Amino acid sequence: MESRSLDMHRSYREAQFKFDNFVLVIILAVCAYLGQSNPYAKIGMNPETMYFLSLVTLVGAAYFGFRRIEYTIEIYKHNSLQLHVAEVEEQSRVAKTKDLLVIEKAIIKFKEKTQQFYNRRNRLMLLGICLYVTAKYWEVYLPVVTNIG
Repeated sequence: MESRSLDMHRSYREAQFKFDNFVLVIILAVCAYLGQSNPYAKIGMNPETMYFLSLVTLVGAAYFGFRRIEYTIEIYKHNSLQLHVAEVEEQSRVAKTKDLLVIEKAIIKFKEKTQQFYNRRNRLMLLGICLYVTAKYWEVYLPVVTNIG
């Protein structure tokens, strides 16, 4: 019988993976929509450039979303390897080997990278949305303000 902590960890892992996939799919859908529906013009101080920047920023968010999923899978692989080596060592009553230490260092590196990708994805996603909203308001309100003066 498995422990409750293993059940909770499995639930957490599945929820995290589903959430990351969901966020990535949403970002890609928004990129597809913006790529199709945004007006584009020469790069300059205009709303069209803001639309383009919002799309580029969201593409960056999608990239980091992919990388996060990729590194999360690497963490699972290394965790599995770590458990296997630890079980073999426990059965043979050997002290911690160099292999286990190398695996632990790799897991730490992958976890740090995964967190960086998470932060970058979320920041770029927020920035892309802000740029899009700014472009929408710029497109509507800037002509009104310049016509008043």
